[in-house]
Amino acid sequence: MSTTLAKKETVVRKWYILDAAGRPLGRTAVIAANLLRGKHKPDWTPNVDCGDFVVVINTADAVLTGDKLEKKYYRRHSGWVGGLKETKYKDIMQKRPEFAMMLAVKGMMSKNTRDRLALKRLRVFKGAEHIHEAQRPEAWNETEIEVFATKKREPVVEKKTAPKPSKPEEEKKAPAEKEKPIAEKAAPEEIVAPAESGASAEKKKPAEKKAPAEKKKPAEKKASAEKKKPAEKKAPAEKKAPASKKASATETKEKEDK
Repeated sequence: MSTTLAKKETVVRKWYILDAAGRPLGRTAVIAANLLRGKHKPDWTPNVDCGDFVVVINTADAVLTGDKLEKKYYRRHSGWVGGLKETKYKDIMQKRPEFAMMLAVKGMMSKNTRDRLALKRLRVFKGAEHIHEAQRPEAWNETEIEVFATKKREPVVEKKTAPKPSKPEEEKKAPAEKEKPIAEKAAPEEIVAPAESGASAEKKKPAEKKAPAEKKKPAEKKASAEKKKPAEKKAPAEKKAPASKKASATETKEKEDK
């Protein structure tokens, strides 16, 4: 299945009329912006200006919900120091309701060349009379207006899950889940051995295991008194006089005798 893309040369533009009486200003601006961009067409193409002409009537009877008449301001600046000017929407809706609708639609369009050209196809009128009867504008389907303007998204219902027990609670449950003590367990049934045959009865009983021999204790070490005393150091031997000295001594004695 091929995708059809709109072309600038083959775009067919229609005229639609919107009645803003009794409707919120922003809701009406949303429908106008979608019609100007062509978002309602099945062959809408992002890079092609395929929107239609829109005529908005009874803008003086549009509604601003909440406290927007008193708290919402239109601000502009001259570019000079202290050139900021503010105007309440209450005054704008009394004097220039068409301008308020143009601002609302412009704020919902993209800031590019394509949508700036699309804004030129918007016609806004204060009352019910307009000058485009020759173009035979069609009234936008009321059911479609309700879908665009008043349909609210269904609230997302979160699935509630049981909270996980905290660690202290888990620790409290842990000892209760432990096995019962061994004493409370039922005693196992005694198994009755079958009667032994004569041959098996004659079999010798298994020899009893001998008690392990006591290990010999290691010989006690001899008392510290029996330990060998360290050998006494010998006195240093007298140094022998050299033979030459002995000879000289004998010679002196012989001379004295003479």
